[in-house]
Amino acid sequence: AEAEAALLDVVGTETDKSVLLRAMRALEGIASQRAIPVLSDLASRPDVAVRSNAVSLLTSLDLTPEVIEELKRHLDDPKFSIRLAAITALAGGDDRGAYNAARESARGENLFVRFVFWAREKRDGRR
Repeated sequence: AEAEAALLDVVGTETDKSVLLRAMRALEGIASQRAIPVLSDLASRPDVAVRSNAVSLLTSLDLTPEVIEELKRHLDDPKFSIRLAAITALAGGDDRGAYNAARESARGENLFVRFVFWAREKRDGRR
């Protein structure tokens, strides 16, 4: 908890991109729901690397309504890897609304994304 708090302080205030990205990587595996406000702010930044790392950290958290809403904001991100991370996380949870949003978003993606989604639905028996 102390390590997370210290790292959240760093990522919430750091202006040096390399230090920021290292601190974000250090949050992997220890980030909790307390990180959501900081990660949401970082996920809104124009820098792709920062945004990508923030969304990746969000996908590692429990899919609470707050996390789901944040991930939904990235279903139309200009960066494919960020959209894919959001789709995958939302489709993997139990929230039907999140699943449907991910499914709808996947329809506009390339064949690979649609196939992965189709395979997941076949495996889980979802429609």
